[in-house]
Amino acid sequence: MKLIQVPFTNNIIFQRNVNKADNRYTTFQNRGPQGIVVHDTSAGNPTLRRYVQPNVGGIGVNTNNNHWNRPEAGEVLLHAWIGTLQNGDIATAQCCPWNYRGIHCGTGSRGTFNDSHIGFEICDDGFSSRDYFSKVYKEAVELCAHICRECKLNPMGDGVIVSHREAGQRGMGSNSSDPHVWFDKFGKTMDMFRQDVRDTMNAAVTPPGNPPPDASSEWAREAWQWAFDNKLMDGTNPTQPFLREQMAQVLLNLNRQGFIGK
Repeated sequence: MKLIQVPFTNNIIFQRNVNKADNRYTTFQNRGPQGIVVHDTSAGNPTLRRYVQPNVGGIGVNTNNNHWNRPEAGEVLLHAWIGTLQNGDIATAQCCPWNYRGIHCGTGSRGTFNDSHIGFEICDDGFSSRDYFSKVYKEAVELCAHICRECKLNPMGDGVIVSHREAGQRGMGSNSSDPHVWFDKFGKTMDMFRQDVRDTMNAAVTPPGNPPPDASSEWAREAWQWAFDNKLMDGTNPTQPFLREQMAQVLLNLNRQGFIGK
């Protein structure tokens, strides 16, 4: 998984989270996410730049200015998007902290998973390429495994990882078919997806002494290896910007490993 941080600071719902506009936002932030809703855009445009700006990490420039990091995008906020960078590589853009309340799945007869679940979109290519589907499917599995680890979620738990269609069927979202049309075409189901997330989480962790997943610059190699071996960092995205919440996590890791005191 290639995770790029692109905070949607100009998005209306992002700002409501910052300002803790009402108890729906404070409750979500204090409790944290209870699950994940999987979406696809069903728009036939696989590029991240269509939805995500600014141009960070090779996303590319949206010359039409119709992305979703602007007030005019309205009352909608996805936590992440999966699609192509400008060079064609697959990546995930995280647009707000996992404990921000998004608006992504509508409301059903029993309520809405907006109040409890993370939502992310997979940018589709018109459902045409099996190769592209396989790549973004793998990225989505790895993203969900990452979120489940970080937020202590059981991917096989009832209602933990659901599609937008399943959210609607549970009365917790609007009626929609995504991402089932795409999944069905290439022989995947949500049950298979949840099992793949579980299997990814259960995969052996790279032991200390082995190289981190992503290589750092030559000058930082020793420090990067040390941080990875001591479980202070996960060894991914060595050249991406460092957020304050990530710094807080590293400090907590340092404390847990005994490098700094309380």
